[in-house]
This record gives sequence, C-alpha cells and structure tokens, in this order.
Amino acid sequence: MLNRFARTFTAARSLSGMAFGLTVALAIAAPSGAARAQSGIDILKRSMQTYQRLATYKGTSSVSVSMLYNGKPVQTNYDQVELRMRRPNMITIIFTNPSGTRAIYDDGTTMYVYGAALNQYNRIPAQKTLQGELVMLGAIGVQASLDPLYFFVIGKVPETLSSVNLVGTVNLNGKSCYYITGGSHAPAHKARMPNGKIIQVPATSAKWKWWIEKSTLLLVKIEAIDPHVPMKVGLKKGKKVTQTMLIMAQRVSNTVLEATPNANLPDNAFQFAPPPGATERKSIGEILKSGK
Repeated sequence: MLNRFARTFTAARSLSGMAFGLTVALAIAAPSGAARAQSGIDILKRSMQTYQRLATYKGTSSVSVSMLYNGKPVQTNYDQVELRMRRPNMITIIFTNPSGTRAIYDDGTTMYVYGAALNQYNRIPAQKTLQGELVMLGAIGVQASLDPLYFFVIGKVPETLSSVNLVGTVNLNGKSCYYITGGSHAPAHKARMPNGKIIQVPATSAKWKWWIEKSTLLLVKIEAIDPHVPMKVGLKKGKKVTQTMLIMAQRVSNTVLEATPNANLPDNAFQFAPPPGATERKSIGEILKSGK
C-alpha cells in the first residue's frame, strides 16, 4: 500500500526499511543453477500467482516515504501498516504513526474511513469485488504499488513494467530472497471512478526493487523510487523566505515484518465499531485533515 495515506491518509507516500535494521548480505550471489533457468519476470509472476491462490492474507509492514534532493533525504515519514484481506471483498488497513491512527474497514457492505486524531469517521457503500474496492481506496489516497495488496487483488504484471532483472539472491532479515529490479512508466491518462466520475491521472515513472522469499514466494521488501516529484519548499535568503518549486525524488519502501497467508480472519476482523464520542462526517476530506 504505497502512496498518499500517511499524513493525510497516505498509505503510500511513506517509506520504511532502514529504520528497522535490515540485514542485507554484503555480497549478492549471481544467479546459478536452477535460478538461471528463471527470469525476474517469471519469479514476479509466480509470486503473484501465490497470492492469487490465497483466500485470505494478514500482514504487518513498516512503510516509509522519503523525499530526496540530490540523492539525500530531506524528509521521511514512517507508518506501521496492518493489512487484512479476505475474498471476495473484505479488507482492513490500519496506519499507525506518531501523529495518530487512521484506518479503513470494509466488511463487504460498507467501507468506513476513520481518523483517530479527531475521532471522526465516514461511511460509503462497499464494492462487490476487491478490484472495485481498490479503485475506491485509490480515490482516498491508498494505492496498491506492486506490493502484497496489489499481488493479492490484481496479481498481474502491469504493461507499464519493463526491464525486469533477476540480480541474484540475498539474505534479508534471515530469509533467502530473490533480488529483482525493474522500471515502469505510465503516461498520463483518464480513469473512471465507480460513481462514473472521470479523473485525470498524471504520468508516473519509477525504479523498482523486490525481495521475494525463495521458499514461500512471498514478498519480504518492496522499494520504489520516483525520480521526478515537484515539491514546493521554502528557501531562506537573509530574513526572507520564498516558496520555490524543486524537483525531488521520492523513495517508498515497504518492509513486511509479519505475513500470514490464509490466516483465520472472521467477520469481525473487518467490522468497524465507532469509538465513544466519535463523530460521523459526510466528507472524507474532513477526516483526512486529521492526518496532517
């Protein structure tokens, strides 16, 4: 779940990785033997197929988003994200960071968006499929970015992905992993929302890295860098501060801390009960402000 959910329901413009003491092997072993017989794209497809065969999935990730200028981080936001999914259309995502908790509960009938900082929530009708739910999530800033959410719900290699390469194998957090890189570019296009509204989606590009556990074919870590992100910053000249638009790079990292395929997820794992004193709002925008 990468892109905008951390701060204002930004589940994806926030990265993780280094903060959780990743132990990557210093030397990357070149593909050999059976590994040579498969390509990076083959392994990505097999991993997606593994998620597609699951009835449920439960996982916890450390997600971080870093803004880079001249290759150096100038701002980083962190979230711990709990993800629960059950076919055909149930999903729960809980984001926790120093500014508070934000959550989405979808019981298959109603999707609830909750912000703990202001103790407010909004409800909207659920979609009939997880694919439909994914479109709704995108409308509130939660995007599946070639991560467990995408692999479980979509499970197909996008046409925008190219230059996929199996670099070799590494040990990451005690797990033997395939290390795969790739690139993607999607031109600007229009998309239709479930309510019929047409939105303009800007062009995007990214450089990708995946660490996939060899024994289970589950994702261990995902990293993406968008090299062209315009960002307005205040530059101080003497006593005067002027707003200037700079081109930054955005690095998103998702490290899976725990993953349980086919977890026992009863109905109440997706049900939302408003906390005492919670206020229902008609607009999701009012709730998103609680994450700023």
